[in-house]
Amino acid sequence: MTKRRTIGDNPLDFVAPENHLENIVSPLPALRTKRSDLPEEAAQAFLQRLEELEAAVRQLRVALGEVRMELGELKGQMFRNSYFLAQLKEKLTAK
Repeated sequence: MTKRRTIGDNPLDFVAPENHLENIVSPLPALRTKRSDLPEEAAQAFLQRLEELEAAVRQLRVALGEVRMELGELKGQMFRNSYFLAQLKEKLTAK
């Protein structure tokens, strides 16, 4: 009895085609630089800008918390006002 031939190609024999994007954009490890590779002035400017942005994010989070509290208060007022409007509507339609 003869052995049957394998149907199709072996997926382990697959060879990845060349990626043309690597010719334009180098792979990620080539883009990474160490802090020591950066000039001192650029590193200081980067850290200062980072601190400024982090402070701005903290301020925005505080402002967002205040807005959320005000929104909760407005929702409560809206609920109370809608209740009083419903009562007033009942009184006016009852007459």
